[in-house]
Amino acid sequence: MAIAVRIARAKSQKDLILFCGYHGWHDWYLSANLASKKSLDGHHLPGLEPRGVPRKLIGTSIPFNYNDTA
Repeated sequence: MAIAVRIARAKSQKDLILFCGYHGWHDWYLSANLASKKSLDGHHLPGLEPRGVPRKLIGTSIPFNYNDTA
C-alpha cells in the first residue's frame, strides 16, 4: 500500500490521499490520526498509535467511510 500511495502521488503531482478502511502502519496512513484522535474511528486497529510520525504529514491523508457520498 505504501508504494501505491507513492506512485499515486508521483503520477498526480499531488500530496493529498483519500482512503477508506485499514491500510497498515505506514506514516502516510497514521498521519490521518495526528490532527484528531477520532480521525481514524472505524479505520484504526485498537492500540495503534502514531508515535514517531512526522507532524508535517497532518492533512496529507484523509479517511472516509466507504459509500458515504457526503
